[in-house]
Amino acid sequence: MSFQGKENCDFADYLKDSITSLPSENRDLSQALYRAIISRAYYGAFLQTREHFDIRDTSGSVHNAVKTTLTREDRKAGNNLSGLLKLRKDADYQTNLTFSARQSKESTRLASNILTYIETRTTT
Repeated sequence: MSFQGKENCDFADYLKDSITSLPSENRDLSQALYRAIISRAYYGAFLQTREHFDIRDTSGSVHNAVKTTLTREDRKAGNNLSGLLKLRKDADYQTNLTFSARQSKESTRLASNILTYIETRTTT
């Protein structure tokens, strides 16, 4: 069986559940954890959406193509993916920013909403 985008979302949820066991004094580790959750949540939703719409592009522009295609189908789901993409880019590239448990939890919620939308489109 091939790797599914949903597995990234499941892993993000697993990481999110480990937030409470993180020592509060370890700020550097918490930032790494929050950023990893955001990244996995985005890639899970992105990969599942790309697969759903059978988008085969593997260039850097594929992220925009997936977002545009999803937005055409459902504006709310597209906006969720756009928000996740911005969060993911910030988490991956903006080392001066500080992320919170709330933001990482929000990223898993947005990804879950996108997966739910994709699943309902697949079953109808």
